[in-house]
Amino acid sequence: MNRGQHHFIIIFAIIVLFGSCRNSDLYDQNTKTIDSLSTVVNILQEEFLKTDTVLLKKSVACFNDYKQFIQQIIIDTISKQEADNLQRFYNSGIGLADFTTNRQLIFERSKMVQQQLKKLTADTKENVFDVDQMKLYNLTEKQECSKLIDLMYSQQKLFYTRMLEFKISIKDVDVLIMKHNNGELPLIIKDTLN
Repeated sequence: MNRGQHHFIIIFAIIVLFGSCRNSDLYDQNTKTIDSLSTVVNILQEEFLKTDTVLLKKSVACFNDYKQFIQQIIIDTISKQEADNLQRFYNSGIGLADFTTNRQLIFERSKMVQQQLKKLTADTKENVFDVDQMKLYNLTEKQECSKLIDLMYSQQKLFYTRMLEFKISIKDVDVLIMKHNNGELPLIIKDTLN
């Protein structure tokens, strides 16, 4: 082996060694990024699930009961202010009922994103992808996490807005019901039979 070939082999070995070190660092960096994303999604998921479930269930149950009662007793024309109050009551109640459904769907979505992040972390640690694929998958997961986080925040904000509207509107609806029900609020009797 001549001296030129020997230098070529040494230079090639150094390039491969440093190239793999840089790639290894890149894989480690991407693994840390994915782990951070996973942590953020997990924390937000827990916060999202801490929404006052008891208050939400009671409010939705009250909305459904009152809505049914209102449909039975209010058959006369009502004033514009009463109609506005009733509309606010319906909008907030429907919003809370929708939040209940959306909350479950978002929770399922966040579990799926968590699973994808775990798989991507494992694949990245095992160098399953080349660098370009890894960057693409990492970017895609960042975008999906960002969408999920925005969705959680917007739903949380919507929940608190609807809950406040519901608390305000329920007082006016109580007055409306009492006006059409001999001064009494409905007594809701639940069927205890299965």
